[in-house]
Amino acid sequence: MKTRTKQPFLLIAKTIFGSVCVLMLGMHFLSAQNIAVWEDNQQHLWVFDNGVAQQIEYLPVSGYKVGGNYLIYEDTRNNTVYYRHGQKQTLHTAKFLDQYTVTRFYAITEVANVLSVIDDKRLETISLEPKPVNDQYFVYGDSIVAFVDYDNFLKVYDKGKLRELEKFTVQNWKASNNSFAFCDNADIFHFYHGGNTETVDWDLPQDYKVGSDFLLYINQFGEFYLFDEGNNTMLDNFAPQSFACGNSVAAWVDYQNIFYIWDNGNLEEVLPNPPKYYQVFDNTIMYLDDLGQLYVYWRGQHHLLSPYPPKSTQMYEGIVAYEDERGYLKGFYEGETVNFSTQIAASYKLFGRVLLYDTNHRNYQLYFEGKTY
Repeated sequence: MKTRTKQPFLLIAKTIFGSVCVLMLGMHFLSAQNIAVWEDNQQHLWVFDNGVAQQIEYLPVSGYKVGGNYLIYEDTRNNTVYYRHGQKQTLHTAKFLDQYTVTRFYAITEVANVLSVIDDKRLETISLEPKPVNDQYFVYGDSIVAFVDYDNFLKVYDKGKLRELEKFTVQNWKASNNSFAFCDNADIFHFYHGGNTETVDWDLPQDYKVGSDFLLYINQFGEFYLFDEGNNTMLDNFAPQSFACGNSVAAWVDYQNIFYIWDNGNLEEVLPNPPKYYQVFDNTIMYLDDLGQLYVYWRGQHHLLSPYPPKSTQMYEGIVAYEDERGYLKGFYEGETVNFSTQIAASYKLFGRVLLYDTNHRNYQLYFEGKTY
């Protein structure tokens, strides 16, 4: 994993409500989530950050939201606080947590029509008056925020850069981690990724799902298409029963109940009968086959995790955690099948690459990169 580092700098901004926003940010770029958060028996707030656990609050907090390598929470004094890499800074001297939307890389806030983004580099005000599209002021992914500005131009904040597209009237839009698609008022279907906007179809689709740098859609005639690298490919003459997209992977059940996986140009017929359920996260697909067996598909390989249906599951890129029929936590961690817990777990939560679980009355343990803490 590559890291870019520069000296941290201090950003001070004043919100429209008069509360002071103070933020110390270093220039780091991380692709994985290695942070977990919990409250102990005394409701003290703890953070596990890249293998190190520390208590960061000694009084109860009223709420928190977790991003890829950061945390935003409200302390007992009603301050909105930003934690990252062992440092805390006050964002607002008031309760603003509900105004924040968190992704792996961005913290997005829309307060009194001012749209702002915090990424690992800076605090950026990207619009003073975004216009709603079907009651949505913006669509977003991990590294992208799209919005219609006050001047009716469609704009996108993409990997730290604000780009102006065209003066579109947007009917609807959807985003993935790094791309988004939209239909304009002329019923033309567009796709934005990597700084470029392409025309997908000259008519409104019946439905569409956006992946990272590609999309799947059902056109006006009910035909199923893949749009990838500027090209349209018909996948089927008939619409699928369901479909989902991730990062260079996709899965769907066609009209004949056949389950397919598409992986970066390679199409595989996986099951002749539909799975009981399936889920796509980034480059990872989890599915329960028609016999109730739990599988994960990762980097071109299918891995059988359990011959029996799990009680519950959670997943991340390259990771699946599930509760077996006896209450133990098992799963898959970046290529290896793992027994996460030796005790029955009362509860568990997967924070990216960190699995947090409670063995008894907030007696928490964590699994991270092959170690139990």
